[in-house]
Amino acid sequence: MAKSYAPELKLLGAAASAPATNLRDIAEFNLDKPGGGIFLGYVFAAWDVVYPDVNLDAIIKPDERDMFDRMVEPCFTAPAGFLPIINTLRTPEQYLSVDILKTEPWSALFEENTPSEPIEVPILIAHGTADPLIPVELSEAEAMRRCEAGEDVQFARYPGSSHDAREDTAVYILGWTVDRFAGRPTSSNCGN
Repeated sequence: MAKSYAPELKLLGAAASAPATNLRDIAEFNLDKPGGGIFLGYVFAAWDVVYPDVNLDAIIKPDERDMFDRMVEPCFTAPAGFLPIINTLRTPEQYLSVDILKTEPWSALFEENTPSEPIEVPILIAHGTADPLIPVELSEAEAMRRCEAGEDVQFARYPGSSHDAREDTAVYILGWTVDRFAGRPTSSNCGN
């Protein structure tokens, strides 16, 4: 997609920490989790703005709508924003009025928003093994799929790290990014 929105720039690599590479499986994994309520709430709220044929009122229980709106209002990067509502967080199962994985157009949007096209630059995927929001197995599967397709992939596991422990991966990702700008060769670990 980079060519379509920044054709004047040359993409040198793509790095992601605990990426949402399989949105449908992530949603299914998180339907009964408060953290999933927030994460998927952000997804649903964004799609409501971006796609004209979707409407939050069609999927959120009317008696949960106020709480849903309060939940997706704070910034995800500012956890303190959740303190006033921490004891009232909802799981997707609690606030959804439909089976989101089977209800159109929402169901199709999971596929549409899951990256599947080849990535022609080196890829780094970093993931903590104790991530309660996005299972590390999904990143492992994505790395393997891209390796089998012949893409240049480096996969880094961080034993015991959670989803919010991004500092574990930040230094590694920064070093990898500096190497891309310096023109150093990548070290794909496909097959390892």
